[in-house]
Amino acid sequence: MIAADQVVTRLAARLRELAAEQLGRCASWEHRARCQTDLLDAAAILDAIRGADDERRAPVQAEHNRAVPFPVGTIAWSEHVEAWEVYARRFGRGQSAERMAERGGFSMLELCSFLGRPPRTWRPA
Repeated sequence: MIAADQVVTRLAARLRELAAEQLGRCASWEHRARCQTDLLDAAAILDAIRGADDERRAPVQAEHNRAVPFPVGTIAWSEHVEAWEVYARRFGRGQSAERMAERGGFSMLELCSFLGRPPRTWRPA
């Protein structure tokens, strides 16, 4: 028999996979963003239930001036550093990952660009 913690972990991982798959399936950006947000919110709830809240988090800026607004949130520090490493290769190391977080973090669009996918650990602030 599989332990409840393993089921929750697998379910959260699958929800994140589904959110990433939404990038190519939905006809409109608005619908795609809504689907991704719902799936990522569900994954974050499962993580909280599982107790995955122990890791340090980095802020994610809201998207206000886009066709599809995105709320303020956070991502796991490890995912923030992963995005920052791509940022640093493209734009230099003038700002550390720590400084980037102090200044409000990346936006969702920047994260998707740097990671090549939606962040897996995003959750609303």
